[in-house]
Amino acid sequence: MSLKPVPNARHTPGPWRVKEINHDGARVAFGLVGCGCNIYGAPDREANALLIAAAPDLLKALQQIAEADYGTDTPKLRATARAAIAKVQA
Repeated sequence: MSLKPVPNARHTPGPWRVKEINHDGARVAFGLVGCGCNIYGAPDREANALLIAAAPDLLKALQQIAEADYGTDTPKLRATARAAIAKVQA
C-alpha cells in the first residue's frame, strides 16, 4: 500500500525497508541510496528492523485514524491500519 507523505513531517519519507538481516544485525534502508540505520543485538533485531521500517506507514495510519469520520471512513481506516500492522508482523 502506498501512502502519501505525512504533512509537516520531519522524518525521511517512506517507503523504508529492511535491507539485510544476518548474524551481526539488521539494516533498514530509507531515503537516498546509502541512508539507513543498523540494528544490532540478538534475538530481536529482525523484529526491531521490521518495526522501524514500518514507522512511516504506522504514523500515517494513526494520523488518518485521528482525523477520521468514523461513520464513513471506517473500512478504509481498518484497511490502512491492517496494512501498516502487517509490515511489522511480516
